Amino acid sequence: MFSENQKKFLYVILALLLSLSAFLFLGGKGKEPKPEQIPEQVLEQQAQPTPSKVDITYLEPGKLAPELPKDLPLEEGAPPQRSEILKAKDGSEVQNVYRYFSKKTVEENFQIYEKYFKATGWTIKASSTIENLATLAGEKAGQKGIFLVSISKNSITNDVSVELNVVIRN
Repeated sequence: MFSENQKKFLYVILALLLSLSAFLFLGGKGKEPKPEQIPEQVLEQQAQPTPSKVDITYLEPGKLAPELPKDLPLEEGAPPQRSEILKAKDGSEVQNVYRYFSKKTVEENFQIYEKYFKATGWTIKASSTIENLATLAGEKAGQKGIFLVSISKNSITNDVSVELNVVIRN
């Protein structure tokens, strides 16, 4: 059907098309300038950190943030992970956060906090449970903000963490 010369010519054309396709697919990568070839002004622009929109006050381990309820059913001997107050620099929101490791399961912690919400007059506005995550959100007359409880199990370490957060929007 095709002569040997025509076959060779077709192979050459196919090879060129494949090479061109690969070049277009890869976008000419590998020709990006090395850092020393990028003008210093461009490097300085890239290195500028984004200004933080939040001020964070870290509290001493185990100390509750001031807007969290004082009668929380914290687990005895549970090691704290963090305790902090986050304030939006524009004054629009403040978060009071306390997070600790738990020896109980996600479901056990969810039941504890659901019972606490009901027993102490918090109105549950939202709740959700799935395999390794549970959340509760509630409001209470006379209390500032929304109280959020998030319980999660790390799929790698199997640690269960409980995060308590009162969010106050101004």
